[in-house]
Amino acid sequence: MAGSRLEKIGTIFTRATGLMRSKALQYEDRPLWYDIYKSFPPTLQPKYDRQAPDTPIRNIFYVEDQIRAKFHKQMGRSLPNTSLYDTDKRETVTKRFLDLYYKHLNEKQMSPDEAFQSAFDILKAEKVLSKPASKSMDAAKLPSNDSILSSYQQAKGKSEDPVNVNLKNIFKE
Repeated sequence: MAGSRLEKIGTIFTRATGLMRSKALQYEDRPLWYDIYKSFPPTLQPKYDRQAPDTPIRNIFYVEDQIRAKFHKQMGRSLPNTSLYDTDKRETVTKRFLDLYYKHLNEKQMSPDEAFQSAFDILKAEKVLSKPASKSMDAAKLPSNDSILSSYQQAKGKSEDPVNVNLKNIFKE
């Protein structure tokens, strides 16, 4: 089966139909897509030897993506970490930067380069970009990891009798 070239013989639909006809696959056990494919067959059969259409690939970059990429390139690895626990309460540094950028671009009628530099300078002045990630997150909002440690220490303190296990005598009976 591993060296089989059956994919060249027909489509997966014709092979599934053949399996049902030969009773190797019960009609009740047919794939979910079978009825939909039967009702709405494609105009061109999906065969392995069909040539791919020669359509140009369009760029789907938005202006915001290019600004974000420029910001991340300029920041390098010095962006603070983002807590996924409070994304609805606190916006990311990138989102804050984009808001400042569009504010300067639209309200103050700056050029894109000036708006970028101005928003970047404001974030630097607010020291948002230089804060360590541990200080920027509230420990009270995050699930505490010390609860596992404290529960372990409590359980360790409650153990009354130390269990002595002799490995030589485990299997002797």
